[in-house]
Amino acid sequence: YSINESLAQNLSAQSWAEGVSPEIFSPGTLDGSAVVVRGVDPAVFLAVEGAAASLPSALPSAWAIAGAGLQSRLGLSPGQELTLVGSGIPRLDIVPLEGVFHSATAANDELLVDLGTVRFLTGIPSPLYQTIRVKTPDPAALVAFLDARGASAHVSGPSGSGTPR
Repeated sequence: YSINESLAQNLSAQSWAEGVSPEIFSPGTLDGSAVVVRGVDPAVFLAVEGAAASLPSALPSAWAIAGAGLQSRLGLSPGQELTLVGSGIPRLDIVPLEGVFHSATAANDELLVDLGTVRFLTGIPSPLYQTIRVKTPDPAALVAFLDARGASAHVSGPSGSGTPR
């Protein structure tokens, strides 16, 4: 079962889906320290994550946004250029750090980047993703939607923590 743009669009069209964040992960390093690089649509990711961010009004085509924990741990500053290395294929890209976000989850120690950059670093082509996170007040509706399509999923949250499907 493919995690693709069609699935994200179908999920977004559901009345019970408050937010749908398709994502791609790329393990990497910055200044010799391990970092999780996550390709996202920033507005949707921040809403699903419940995170606050300090960002410019418009982002350039290639960008990075650091979690506050990562920023603190590595001494990163907005405006700084970050060198990112491909995780599975030999690729290198340089992106500007455009801002910082604050989250109460492990994402607070991650680096968000635009989907074009993470696709280049990982070699994962459009329209594919590695994961789609969905914010919903009705996890049963989400599970029923995924079951009807034969999808494999992991549902977590207050009423569905750790439920593999």
